[in-house]
Amino acid sequence: MNRQLVVRALFKGVSLFAIAPATLVCAPAFAQSGADTVAGAGDTAATDASPNSKDIIVTGTRIRGVAPVGSDITQLDQEALAKTGQLSTADILAKVPSVLTLGSGSSYSGGSNQSTSDLNALGFNKSPNLRGFGPQATLSLVNGHRVPYDGANMNTFDGDNIPVQMLQRIDIVADGGSALYGADAISGTVNYVMRAPFTGFEVYGQYGTADGQDSWQTTAIGGYDWGSGGIVVSYQHAHSDRLKASSRPNLYNDDFTPYGGPGSSTFSSPGNIIYNGTSYAIPAGQDGSNLTLAEIGAAGSANTQNIWTGYDAVPEFKRDQLAANFRQDITDGIEIYGDGFWSKRDYNIALFSSSLNSRATLVVPNSNYYSPCNRSLVGADPDLIAACGTGSLTVQYDTADDVGGGIREGYIETYEGTFGVRADLFGDWRLNVYGTYGKSTGKSATNLYFGNGFGGFFPQNPNLTAALADSTAAAFNPFCDGSTQDCGNSGFADDIIGGQALNILTVFKSQDYSASLDGSLFALPGGDVRLAFGGEHQRLSFSNGNNFATTFNVRKVNSAFAELYVPVFGANNATAGFEKLDLTAAVRLDDYNDVGSTWNPKFGINWSPVDWLKLRGSYGTSFRAPTLVDNDPNSQAGHLPFTVDGSSIDGCTGCSGDETIYYALGGAAGNLKPESSTSWSLGLDIAPPSSGFRLSVTYWNVNYTGQVSTPVYNVGAFQAINAGYYDSQIIYNPTYFPGKAANNPVAFFGPYPYNSSNANCSAVAGQNITSQTLYDQLLACINTGGTSPVLGAPSNDVVAINNGHRLNAGSTHGDGFDVSASYDWSAGGSDFHIGAVGSYISHWKVSPIPGAPIVDEVNKFGYPLRFRGRADASWSRDVGPGDLTLAGYLNYANSYKMDTIFLPAGVPDSYANIGSYTTVDLAVNFSFGDDAGSLFKGLSFTISAQNVFDKDPPLVINSGPSASIRFDPSNASPIGRVVQFQVAKKF
Repeated sequence: MNRQLVVRALFKGVSLFAIAPATLVCAPAFAQSGADTVAGAGDTAATDASPNSKDIIVTGTRIRGVAPVGSDITQLDQEALAKTGQLSTADILAKVPSVLTLGSGSSYSGGSNQSTSDLNALGFNKSPNLRGFGPQATLSLVNGHRVPYDGANMNTFDGDNIPVQMLQRIDIVADGGSALYGADAISGTVNYVMRAPFTGFEVYGQYGTADGQDSWQTTAIGGYDWGSGGIVVSYQHAHSDRLKASSRPNLYNDDFTPYGGPGSSTFSSPGNIIYNGTSYAIPAGQDGSNLTLAEIGAAGSANTQNIWTGYDAVPEFKRDQLAANFRQDITDGIEIYGDGFWSKRDYNIALFSSSLNSRATLVVPNSNYYSPCNRSLVGADPDLIAACGTGSLTVQYDTADDVGGGIREGYIETYEGTFGVRADLFGDWRLNVYGTYGKSTGKSATNLYFGNGFGGFFPQNPNLTAALADSTAAAFNPFCDGSTQDCGNSGFADDIIGGQALNILTVFKSQDYSASLDGSLFALPGGDVRLAFGGEHQRLSFSNGNNFATTFNVRKVNSAFAELYVPVFGANNATAGFEKLDLTAAVRLDDYNDVGSTWNPKFGINWSPVDWLKLRGSYGTSFRAPTLVDNDPNSQAGHLPFTVDGSSIDGCTGCSGDETIYYALGGAAGNLKPESSTSWSLGLDIAPPSSGFRLSVTYWNVNYTGQVSTPVYNVGAFQAINAGYYDSQIIYNPTYFPGKAANNPVAFFGPYPYNSSNANCSAVAGQNITSQTLYDQLLACINTGGTSPVLGAPSNDVVAINNGHRLNAGSTHGDGFDVSASYDWSAGGSDFHIGAVGSYISHWKVSPIPGAPIVDEVNKFGYPLRFRGRADASWSRDVGPGDLTLAGYLNYANSYKMDTIFLPAGVPDSYANIGSYTTVDLAVNFSFGDDAGSLFKGLSFTISAQNVFDKDPPLVINSGPSASIRFDPSNASPIGRVVQFQVAKKF
């Protein structure tokens, strides 16, 4: 192939990675309808890079040699993926407008979206999220077969598990797929297709840099094709620095006073003395050694400190990956094949959590060497003198300057192996049998501050108490300004953290066995009628352990499936208005041992009245079974305290200052049912011959019901109270909410386990908590470990207990349009391209919880934007020794709104308007040609820059349950401009 054409192909399409309708890309292959072709393990995906391979690229159907009917497909081809300059598969996917990063699709800390990330992605994985229905509603496949899930909820798959250079393509089918694949394909399927065996060796070196963060990775790929078979193996090592929150002070900042809202926390360094509820600021710029009581600030003065001090925005990552793909002909009609990967991702982050952090209220005895009570009291405030008279001072203090933020570190290790046999039978019928085994292990350890008790499971650390009472200069010094002085407190790191950690270990194992047959039934004038049918068995197990308990659950699934393809009109009987007409029908039955059975059909139609126009449509149903975590009442169970500004809580009588809200977390009480969806789509593809013009338009409609989620947790602690329609899932303290408490739900929110020997627990079990006595008994039951443990410091003054358990919570009905267009032409020895892709959502009607009103939430904070788009233009030319390509990209996300209930107290409603976000990317590639000599042949260089002008995300007053920030991580990255370099050599 002409090298100029190759390089032009690398930068063609509507984006840097050459997005195009799959049916257009694959049209030459699909023209061989009925040919002897093979797809991947599940007869749904394969690669065709090997000259001896009989495989054809197919995703979205189980029938060989036939294009998917009715559904649109976005393809990111391997050559373009390798030339993007992006360091990871997940980063490339994030550029696709229909792939959102809501929920656990993000690895950024803070804000309201962190509430979901805490549950779904403790390992900070990046899982694709088609259309915004959630990463759990997107099915991930590798070579067409299932893979083990990542994440604490057993429902995500990190796109970075497979190196970019090892991928032939990524197929994105944004359409329901349960009739083909079974569970989880609610909003669609992402299929990572590995490269086929080839003979050669390739090496890649990549380096990326941003303000405050560097990353690099090296990759090697080797393959050998010996004619009757072959193998390809890749290895990659990657490293990415942590991004400190202090590197982005305009984004990671909880001080909302410039916008009329609350300021930063009064837990600070220098700290504040608290006496009778009044704050007295400890002066800045001094080390506490000579501080007198008279130098303490006046009554009502207060120091504040950004809670992000000492914490990270993005973790440090280290990743090692190994992947392989092979095939071997045994005889003329029998082939064995297999693939596998291993990926281990280590992470380390100074992670802020509202329950585990560096803030503390310290009781400092007068014996402390640095206490101003030991020095002259002349001129001191009488109340401070009275405070000294109690024998101690109470100080609100933040140790982040002394010992840094608390660390969460851990890893996710995932591996998978598939082995299969394909055998030709009679006629063109083929048998495909394969088995897959996979395992994903996640382990994390999070530091616990100050031996905070954790519901009595961890003892208090006596060393810190002794250090506070020390009368020598070796004492712990809370009267120093740690932001400017060396307070000498770093030596107490082990005492502050307590030498203890919250440990979590999750292990997910999957076994998948499948057998299928496909071939022609009979011939019609339009072509062969083809049928595929078969069965599948899955065995899944999941264990989830922490310091308190370990749970283990097993699931078995038996499935049967069939798909029929009927070509009504084709090349042999085309007529006016019917150049081509194809129909498909598929059905699948899945029988679960724990949640019952479900069957799902799908129908598709492609109609080409002329050869340059295709009209298509699809209809089907899909489902997602509750995960083994979702339905287990003991899984991830605990009561998580959140500290919130009392003035932000609507209708709370007597709320002021910091108030505590508990979240009851964990799975459901074994009563969840499968989620379900109905989806349909209509579309057209226009590709006039020899014109260089391509246009694809798809209208989609998905009605997703019975969604399993944690709606009360997702909305935020005080936001759930302010909304009003979550009251059925909140137990209010009658002292603070006398009216609402009269309608409180039952204790524990249902039949959850409790210690029957605990008198307080037994007293409230089965009771609606409508009185102060019952509420106090419930709180005592929780705080004494009578039910799931308190995941933080217990409080005896809790204004409300929110239900953070999984629920079949509500429904989402969304519809919209996907559009892609491109035009390619040549002039004066150069090749030119312009293109664009966009995703427009018309409606996003949500009822987050049964009984709540159905509200159209499109273009609102926490939900998908109305429009996201990406336009590009490129120029390519043979410049002698090789080919040069220049490309530019424009990324756009429209403005949107925040519901005013999310705004903290005092912030004007005008800040509910969030601005649009436009960024520019650039890329330059130079590839030496075949005649450049052995030294330079196969050598290429790529320089790319994302967000060239380093544009900050639009301002968002994002007051989250974990930590407040000033942007929306769901729709923008805090990293800013990233410049990336790649050098590649193919031998």
